[in-house]
Amino acid sequence: MVSLPWLESSAVLSHVNIAALLVFLVVFYLVSFYQKRRYLASIPPGPTPWPIVGNFGGFLIPPFIQRRFGQQTDSKDKHAVVFLTKQADVYGKVYSLFVGSQLMVKSCAYCFFASTLVLDKVQAEIDEVLGRHRVPSLTDKGSLPFTEATIMEVQRLTVVVPLAIPHMASETTEFRGYTIPKGTLVVPNLWSVHRDPTVWDDPDTFNPARFLDDEGKLLRKECFIPFGIGRRVCMGEQLAKMELFLMVTSLLQAFRFRLPEGASPPNLHGRFGLTLAPCSYSVCVAASTGHSVTLVDMNEDILQKAVKGIEGSLKRVVKKKFADKPEAGEEFIQKVLQNVSTSADAASAAQSSDLVLEAIVENLKIKQDLFGQLDKVAPAHTIFASNTSSLPISDIASSTNRLDRFGGLHFFNPVPVMKLVEVIGTSATSQDTFDSLLNFSKKLGKTPVSCKDMPGFIVNRLLVPYMLEAIRLHERGHGSKEDTDIAMKLGAGWSAADPSNPLFAPSELLNKLVAEGKYGKKSGEGFYKYK
Repeated sequence: MVSLPWLESSAVLSHVNIAALLVFLVVFYLVSFYQKRRYLASIPPGPTPWPIVGNFGGFLIPPFIQRRFGQQTDSKDKHAVVFLTKQADVYGKVYSLFVGSQLMVKSCAYCFFASTLVLDKVQAEIDEVLGRHRVPSLTDKGSLPFTEATIMEVQRLTVVVPLAIPHMASETTEFRGYTIPKGTLVVPNLWSVHRDPTVWDDPDTFNPARFLDDEGKLLRKECFIPFGIGRRVCMGEQLAKMELFLMVTSLLQAFRFRLPEGASPPNLHGRFGLTLAPCSYSVCVAASTGHSVTLVDMNEDILQKAVKGIEGSLKRVVKKKFADKPEAGEEFIQKVLQNVSTSADAASAAQSSDLVLEAIVENLKIKQDLFGQLDKVAPAHTIFASNTSSLPISDIASSTNRLDRFGGLHFFNPVPVMKLVEVIGTSATSQDTFDSLLNFSKKLGKTPVSCKDMPGFIVNRLLVPYMLEAIRLHERGHGSKEDTDIAMKLGAGWSAADPSNPLFAPSELLNKLVAEGKYGKKSGEGFYKYK
């Protein structure tokens, strides 16, 4: 976990803000001066705005001032306009460079204040469309509607430039009962428009869904105007949209952003200046899918064997994935192992965890005792999950006080190879918890399936009856174990099964083998003898 202080407004950018504001005041003074000295009616102001934000410096001086300078015969005045234009060009380029970058950084920063659930959904959508390794491109915008909606909601709720580029009325105009005289300076208040309860439902709530229709497609709304209003808006609008999309998707594809434990979300009203800057804050960042994992077991000897097992599994992956790049393979192994720590103290590990996943012996009482102890020390937001393949999740969860934050995550062996994960929700599991478990599975590169809390879930509910019937065929002498194996491998047809069916009844032969300690490959002998 690291802090990102660079996402805050830096001293350099603050100085740029001051310089830009001074330029604005100088230009405003010049306009006021010439408006007082000349008859306004003889000066055709035109509809051209003052592009103070996002335009190039040569345009910082309004055209009618340049025309007035041009009408003077005094060469000194002509030199003055050239001088002013050059100075404005320099300041304008610096302003566009630094303030434009600042707008991008601030908009990105606000994205990381979104709720954990929103960020999880964005990352899940990015994972599904882009995966972990393909670099985002502008062609992906249409395939990432929720990501786009989240960025738009950030821009709506925290408009970085609350007061847009000033415009000037070219003619006297009547608007909604107001008379706007010719030559009047008009400053659009974007903040007010984006917070107007007459056009937005619950405008102070962060809700990206307001930009999506019932089919999940992106909606464009007239009242959404983060870059200004009118025919002349910020010149950099299209560039800013492209950069903002690419920056946000790239960061959320590669990293996981969270506020520090116990920290309150920063005030989204920000600090008002020439731009609206985020309040001072800290954010924790971890490599995406490189989740920080604490492996817990009974003692250090078991833990060391487990780590060696993980390392051996990684080496097998490297042989296939980095066959021609051994150095890159070694770097991959070290990077993964850096994210894995070990502990023999489950309570201590749970105190700093977002997810506790249990995979101990299939004994209901032992599982209940473990979760009951961890429930007392784990943070309130922590989700509990069991990897059980057969026990009811609701029974395991009954020993805790977080029934809404309890679910099942059933992985299949060998976990690095098997893509499937059964995500199990009980009647008490909240939708937020269930969605978080689904998204977590996707971030691991797995394919999750949703299951109800029923005996055997999906795979084992179908698999166990077939396994038991295969044993009974052997018991009754209806087929040798070899022929049964061949038949099931080459011609098995699958259908649904009912746990109340006698097919689920325990097998005497299987019980006898277990009683004799013949567990198959694990013990070296079962139905077969393994060397």
